[in-house]
Amino acid sequence: MAGDIKSCQITDDPTKNLSVGHKIVFNNVGLQKSDALRQPRGVVNWEYFKGSICGLVLKSENSTELIGSAAIVAPGIALTATHNFGDQFDDLSQEKIQPYLFGICGDCAQIWRVSKISHDLNDDIAILSIAAASGLPPKNTYYRIGATTRAPKNGDNVTIVGFRGDGIDWCKDNITFGADLYISKGVVVSVFPEGRDKLLIPFPAIEIDCGSLGGMSGGAALDQNGSLIGVVARGWETSDRSGPTYISWIISSLGRRIEPVWPCGLYENNCALAEVDARLFSLEGRDAITLDDGRGLNYNIWF
Repeated sequence: MAGDIKSCQITDDPTKNLSVGHKIVFNNVGLQKSDALRQPRGVVNWEYFKGSICGLVLKSENSTELIGSAAIVAPGIALTATHNFGDQFDDLSQEKIQPYLFGICGDCAQIWRVSKISHDLNDDIAILSIAAASGLPPKNTYYRIGATTRAPKNGDNVTIVGFRGDGIDWCKDNITFGADLYISKGVVVSVFPEGRDKLLIPFPAIEIDCGSLGGMSGGAALDQNGSLIGVVARGWETSDRSGPTYISWIISSLGRRIEPVWPCGLYENNCALAEVDARLFSLEGRDAITLDDGRGLNYNIWF
């Protein structure tokens, strides 16, 4: 699937004017079987993820750039790698740059406008508050990826998936999104609960013996059951393209407070990711996470 192109149109929130009695649906999608290898390669049936795996785009007055990937985990909530934003947080806060997510669903692309970004030095995971900015999907059904608190063990299979862009043509409200969705698969080699080192990987991380490409950062890392265990954080370029790749483990981000804004009225105030209603955020092993009065996170490891 080299350089596949999808077109779409940016709109206001499509749920804003739904009449009484209409509903929108949020279903889980997970990876069942894959013929992925240790080396990343293009996905032919990229519509499989139904828009839950997204390209992360930064739009300024003068440029539009695909900088990484993201995974939608709940209505109005997505995860990406913090380092995708680099040193641009000042420009983001001053609204000189507007982030968007693009997800492929059938023959079209879904667009999400990023309104808030929650990040922390304890990991490489940024939690994005997002709002729909394109037409409603077929049957008013959106898709998300479930997560797990299960601790990975050496030898466990992990699949990573993310976008690598060829170009985005943004003409007023009409957008042409050209990209490849890449996938690779390996096994857990090491787990670093306190980080691998103090410079490159100072956060809780999982080492996988498979390759990744630029642009896959922030993409989903899925265990053998198709549940999210973290996002792609670092990848080593090697001659055989087989990695390793490092995953920022999801655990520490589960206690971070977020402010979801979409759908309007669904969420009350801000909350920790682990506190999001189980009907909205599918989290296996939710009872392994507790939040203390100081809003610190306690994790009871399980396998």
